[in-house]
Amino acid sequence: MEASRDSKQLDNSLMKSFKLFEGKYTYYNATINPDDLFGDTGKEKCVKFIEEYFQKGGKENVLIVPFKDKYISDGKYFHTISLFLIGLTMETLFSEPIRKSLQTYPIKDLDDWYQPPEFQYSWFLTCLYHDIASCIENESAFTKTCCSYCPKDLDFLNGTLRELDGREYKCRFKKETVVNYCHYRIDSGKKDHGILAGQMLYSKLIEAYKNIEKNYCSKNGVFKVDGLRWNREFIVHYAYVAEAIICHNMWTVSENDRKNAGKYRLYGLDELIIKNDSQKLTFDKHPLQFMLCLLDSIEPVKRFVSEEEPDSSKVRTVLENISIQQKDNEIEISWAKELKTMNGYWDWMKNIYELSSWMNVTVTPCQCDHYNQECNMKIIIHRRQS
Repeated sequence: MEASRDSKQLDNSLMKSFKLFEGKYTYYNATINPDDLFGDTGKEKCVKFIEEYFQKGGKENVLIVPFKDKYISDGKYFHTISLFLIGLTMETLFSEPIRKSLQTYPIKDLDDWYQPPEFQYSWFLTCLYHDIASCIENESAFTKTCCSYCPKDLDFLNGTLRELDGREYKCRFKKETVVNYCHYRIDSGKKDHGILAGQMLYSKLIEAYKNIEKNYCSKNGVFKVDGLRWNREFIVHYAYVAEAIICHNMWTVSENDRKNAGKYRLYGLDELIIKNDSQKLTFDKHPLQFMLCLLDSIEPVKRFVSEEEPDSSKVRTVLENISIQQKDNEIEISWAKELKTMNGYWDWMKNIYELSSWMNVTVTPCQCDHYNQECNMKIIIHRRQS
């Protein structure tokens, strides 16, 4: 069964939240028009939005991929744009923690260029690219592509940045774990789009920077080209973003799950076996990874709308009947009860309830208000006391 578009919209629905960005400042002055992005020609508008964002940033080369035609036809555009806009609504929660996190990395003069608007820069690079390779997960060519990337170009996961003369870089997982996970997924017949996407983004951003460095003159290490600023120190930020994408689809398992934990040990994935809560993904240690993983899990379009036959009308129904609101360290999700009749509802619920098994959060039980015909639940993010 499907919910009706004629139902009463929630007061703070995602669609209404997205419309608050119309005419507001966005990085690169991108125009956000939800009615267009999720309208009858929404897929084409979403494709154009993503392409123009990277073009305005002088990074259009990142979209030159060997599976471009497949990406254009089968990419997760509605999910990606919905996720991107949900992320923008959470700027007050994530902006400062991400900046503070970057301060712990070896970036010289970070405060000279990473000011509050740069949150949107970090999120655009992360979100708009994280699922670029999902369209070829089930393609036979994907195995060859993924294996060709895994072993040779993930040096920054070893703890050093080759492009910055071996400068130290700390990672959540070892390179060996990432490579082993890539092969584990391939052998399981599932593949891993996150590892490929993160590696491609890093390699292509380095390529774009080297092209600038080769063809333009700098002033105090800073290049200004066509109104854009390029800095060698950005390479650390590229690694930071790429690592978030690489890790976002690397699933951990509980030590109590003997079957899957045993498989992980066979593949050398001990780092991904959770023995206690301290090993869960935490907000304070990895805020950008946490943001991507959390919001990617609760974003509803991905679960309610078929990738094979994306229906913009169904997308709008979902966005008009779900609210995701953040206050302090809590995220409240509300939805119209009739969504329970839609395909994908229970997959969405399962995704949300399972968050506490691998992230440092508490998910409250679903509560339904029969008078208002609405349901709601909360995700409480656990953070260090400041």
